[in-house]
Amino acid sequence: MIKGLQSKIEKKIKRKIKTRGDCEYLSERIHIELNRDLSYNTIRRTFGVQLDCNIKPRNSTLDILSQFIEYDSFDSYQRKYLEKGMVITNSNLWLDQSYGW
Repeated sequence: MIKGLQSKIEKKIKRKIKTRGDCEYLSERIHIELNRDLSYNTIRRTFGVQLDCNIKPRNSTLDILSQFIEYDSFDSYQRKYLEKGMVITNSNLWLDQSYGW
């Protein structure tokens, strides 16, 4: 679910989040568009740029990221995908139920 959120954010900003500079850029965009602060270090951990970190993102972090792509919260982002017939498998892949997978 978080990978899908990351993908939508990368699509919106038209760049992959792979470096500290990318994280700083996203942090600034979030501040400009939402007037909310999300540190580049938090973004690095959430997007896997900091590879040695296995910390699960806080709900407040996921809420801010979801708001950046026009959802009210991470819960509303999740509900939208459930309404579209999307499910998460044990391997964390999104599969569309309409294909019968």
